[in-house]
Amino acid sequence: MTFRFLLLILLFCPFAYAWIEEVDDCKVCRPIYNSTCRGVGVPSLKTSCATAKETGVEYTFGLLHQIFPHVPVNSCGTVITCPLRTSSTIKIENKEFPAPTLYHWCEETGKNTGKWYARFVHENVEITSVACKSIVRK
Repeated sequence: MTFRFLLLILLFCPFAYAWIEEVDDCKVCRPIYNSTCRGVGVPSLKTSCATAKETGVEYTFGLLHQIFPHVPVNSCGTVITCPLRTSSTIKIENKEFPAPTLYHWCEETGKNTGKWYARFVHENVEITSVACKSIVRK
């Protein structure tokens, strides 16, 4: 089931909201998207990254577990869709990697409270930031 299909179900079937424990902003987990990004083309196409607003990033509670069972039930999650001319990157221990990760989650309770994760090469990897960086290299 794709994320877009799930969104269509949620939009057109009000009873589908019963699948979600709570659709609300995260309370413990801080936003994971890189807040220093100033927009595609700012200051230049080569060094820019999309703002959170340009990606349409939203945070939900409990939704990702319904789609991806390896995500803990008590998790805040987000799906980030990078705009055209950008590609997803994740930061792991202050090193940035290009990563085709689509969804990210953070446990609101438990031993990993406040830590963000991504599924990267079939493993759950702790991440510190996500950004949609420009793919223009001129």
